[in-house]
Amino acid sequence: MRRLAPIAAALLAACSSGDPVVPAVFRGPVAVAPFVGHNPSAPEAGLVPLLAVASIRGDELRIIDPSRDAAVAGPNPAWALSIPTLQRPSRLGSIGLGDGQADLLVVAGSDPLLQIVGTWLDGSAGYGVARTIDLRGAVPAGSQVLSLAVAAIPSGTPTGSPAIAPPTVGSAWVIAGIGQADDPVSGQLLVLQVERQADGSIAPSSAGGMVLKPLGFTPTALAAAPDNVHLYVATQDRIPDGGAGTFGIAEVDTSAGLGAPWPVRAFGARNSGTLTVSAAFVGERIPLNFYTFSPPSLRVYAGLDPSGCGPERDIACGVATFDPAVGGLAADPAAPGPAGWPVPTQSYRTPLYVPGLPIAMGIAPPPANPGPNLPSTPFGSQVCYSPAVQGVALPLCPSVTELANNPPFNNGGAPQKFMLEAPPTGQIWTSVVGMVTAVDGLAYVQDLGRFGPVNAVSMLNDDNTRTQATRASSLGPAGPTGNSAFFGFPAGTAALGLWLDPSLGGTGSVVSTSDKLPGAITVWPGFTRDDGWLVSWQGVLPGLSQRRSVLGLAPDGQSLYLAVQDAAVPSLDGELPAAGYWIPGAIVGTPDLGIHTVAANGLPGDIGQFLLDTDPCPSTRPNWIPSGEVTPVYDPTKAPLAHEARLLALLPPDALRYPGGALQIGPDADATLASEYQCLLQWFQDPANAGMVLTAFRNNPPTNDYARGTWIRAGELLLVGIVTGYAGRPQMDLRYWLAWEPEEGLSGEPLALVRKARRFYYPAAYPTRNYQGYPLMDDPMQPGPVVGFRVGRYCLSGVTGCDATTSLPARDAGVSFFTLSGLAAMSRHPSSTSGGTWVTSFDRSLFSGQEYLGRVFYATFTGDLLMMSPPGLDVGQTISIR
Repeated sequence: MRRLAPIAAALLAACSSGDPVVPAVFRGPVAVAPFVGHNPSAPEAGLVPLLAVASIRGDELRIIDPSRDAAVAGPNPAWALSIPTLQRPSRLGSIGLGDGQADLLVVAGSDPLLQIVGTWLDGSAGYGVARTIDLRGAVPAGSQVLSLAVAAIPSGTPTGSPAIAPPTVGSAWVIAGIGQADDPVSGQLLVLQVERQADGSIAPSSAGGMVLKPLGFTPTALAAAPDNVHLYVATQDRIPDGGAGTFGIAEVDTSAGLGAPWPVRAFGARNSGTLTVSAAFVGERIPLNFYTFSPPSLRVYAGLDPSGCGPERDIACGVATFDPAVGGLAADPAAPGPAGWPVPTQSYRTPLYVPGLPIAMGIAPPPANPGPNLPSTPFGSQVCYSPAVQGVALPLCPSVTELANNPPFNNGGAPQKFMLEAPPTGQIWTSVVGMVTAVDGLAYVQDLGRFGPVNAVSMLNDDNTRTQATRASSLGPAGPTGNSAFFGFPAGTAALGLWLDPSLGGTGSVVSTSDKLPGAITVWPGFTRDDGWLVSWQGVLPGLSQRRSVLGLAPDGQSLYLAVQDAAVPSLDGELPAAGYWIPGAIVGTPDLGIHTVAANGLPGDIGQFLLDTDPCPSTRPNWIPSGEVTPVYDPTKAPLAHEARLLALLPPDALRYPGGALQIGPDADATLASEYQCLLQWFQDPANAGMVLTAFRNNPPTNDYARGTWIRAGELLLVGIVTGYAGRPQMDLRYWLAWEPEEGLSGEPLALVRKARRFYYPAAYPTRNYQGYPLMDDPMQPGPVVGFRVGRYCLSGVTGCDATTSLPARDAGVSFFTLSGLAAMSRHPSSTSGGTWVTSFDRSLFSGQEYLGRVFYATFTGDLLMMSPPGLDVGQTISIR
């Protein structure tokens, strides 16, 4: 790309600042690619850098002049140049042929056609698609183009560090991923060799022809590696590897040349397929500190298929990082905790965090030219080099100002170029930057040298934004209120607080006030998310509150069952046939629900509460506090108290009676509740009621209406997060960690919980200071718990008979608190929200006077616009081109 420096000056000379801006008028832009070619509206400038944008609705290319971020004018200078293409062009590829002439630019859609755009034409003899290549004679009938890449042709063995094969001058490969609908085995690569012609044009090689390379899986996306010998393939299919196959990405070795087989190697992504793929040489920070980097190595990034990733899967969603040197996911860069620390490092690297589903990714290495101003000065260089190496003219990177002795950036690390990022917390230098567009309409800036998104806030040292527990309070059932059913803390019951421990193994005291409770909660950067939490005694399990359900006679004939389900026909009298047409409301055996039964988990078992539409055994327990009184009484005009029973076992799904499974219930230890249960059991055992169920649907409510349905409560302590959902069962006076542990060998509820506690972010850039909010932390990269605490009891004044060491807590007594993740992923967005469909990078430092922009990203958006965003400048420098 160094050859562009002189031609950039020519372009700027040809385009005066007074040139009118021509609207681009995109019609469904879906791909953008930089190339060097002739600008037909300024042919006197010669070869210049340009951008091609493919529009899927317009069946056309628009050409953008990146020096002005404006469309190139057509024959009518009031309108943007339109290059008609094949129908629905959705893929672009470009590459220089190393001979100082115009680049190759290729267009493809889904039809088996390829088009070469005449980048070498200057407009005097036409400008547009120079050649259409019909693939139908070379591929099986019904094949479609699924992906596209252009790649250099290696002319020798890779050498250097990182190792790169010398490219063949004047030639390149156009590689199309080919497949047939619903037939993964049909997946293959079609390779077309093109070469420079004597007249300066580019055409298929007379000797190479088209060659098919079998894959045996669908090539969803392709990326040529910068080592010039590897091609990476994203796929949602299993990649054949001699066994059952591997979900992930495939590495294709092209070093043997077009006429030889291309070996395929599978890189597993923990059973997740992939949708996108990119590759780059990246120098990554090392454990020593956040500003020292290892030598650049090949890294491959793939957006994970949402059907194979997520909190219930083997890997979280996002963009996975692969290391070809290890043949799979890159290693976890986290520092291990101290000896005996309960949370280990992972066996693989956490995917790049993206708040929304990733759509497209682009990668930007540092720019080429520094410009006249030093780094970190106004309009300063966006590229620097450290440590200093004789013969390298780039400026030295700024010192690390957070330390008193101000060491040089990357002091002791591998010499390399760095580029700037601009979060609101201050500029930071890194080796390589990525940008990922997501379905939420935002484009997230990723610090690839530090394993994740750039953080827009301070994660550790600002009390307003750091990872922390906040807004904590001790709570319980509401106290007696006139004309209400709130009973408060009964005599002999305790309230709940948290132990404020001086250390993990130390003794302390139970605290319950909002100023002290946060200090009793352990949180951890990179693991703790934004969430609201409640740890409570016999709290309601998430998703199991007032659920429509039925009560019936269990298969043993001696107990009852509860099934969370609805009926296809309404119940007019609160009864229905047991063998009806049922619609499951919950699969009660799902581990994520966290239901505990006596059979599976031992005593005491969880509690089933239910209020029936028609009740043959209504409760007569006190259910109301009259105005001016404090003692509950029974009031038949008010809602009765729910029946209660213990959950004995999970009953497997029965297609006729409970397709989502059911809960076998037994009598509670309380004599009154047990008598109600026996009454209901006898009703079902009466031959007159054989084959019937009682509903809790709240159909046809009477005048004195009240809530009906089923509630499932924990038998003892329960932790729930608003976002996390079910989060486990703490035990009284014992420290509880919601923390990750190796998932291999786990199943059921333990597996569901540790997956919820996985790392989601590497806090890999931070000042070196004491971290007063994290007394157990030695290094912010260490793994840790999502939350940790120890529940304790205390006695409220006015509650008689309470013993802080032995009294059971009141039902719904607990502690609520909120956690802040300390992460706000830095993002950019166009002037109107829409989904980003394609991302590429372009070096604006090639233009004299624009070095301060550095290497920028261009992204197409479904809102008919192209976004330009420089990662080293603030959000105000992002512009939308329409």
